[in-house]
Amino acid sequence: MTPTPITPAAFAPFGALIDVGGGVDFMINEGSAGRCDNIAEVDVSDKGGTPYVSIFRATKRPFPIKVDMMERHPLGSQMFLPIQDKPWLVVVASGDEPSADSCQAFLVSGHQAIQFHKNTWHFPLLIMAESQDFWVIDRSGPGNNLDEYMFKGDAAILTLPALSA
Repeated sequence: MTPTPITPAAFAPFGALIDVGGGVDFMINEGSAGRCDNIAEVDVSDKGGTPYVSIFRATKRPFPIKVDMMERHPLGSQMFLPIQDKPWLVVVASGDEPSADSCQAFLVSGHQAIQFHKNTWHFPLLIMAESQDFWVIDRSGPGNNLDEYMFKGDAAILTLPALSA
């Protein structure tokens, strides 16, 4: 499995691509800052959940990566916003029981963020640099908000994409 560059349309079944490359909605602070509103909906209120903000510090895994499991969050969306401008990877899967055949991998630039919809199967955070930090907007509260699923068949093998200079 080789990652393809992420687009809003390709990622829409799994969540939202957050990218302000298209400009700002309006200017604020006496014209010294641009504001982009409604870039994603934080959906965490099921069973009394509330949003919280964390920083995840990721380290690079050795490639190729064996993708033989997925996780999902049934009670809330989850947003990843890179702090450094380094490309990173997202692997998602469709269906009630994900498999190697249902996996898709996306290459995300360092100035783009993603938000998984509730119940979206995804592989844990993957980076291509040696280390990378992310702001994460997630759900806190009662109830089980993590399901893990081990593939019943073969694993998908994720290869490191070639980046253009």
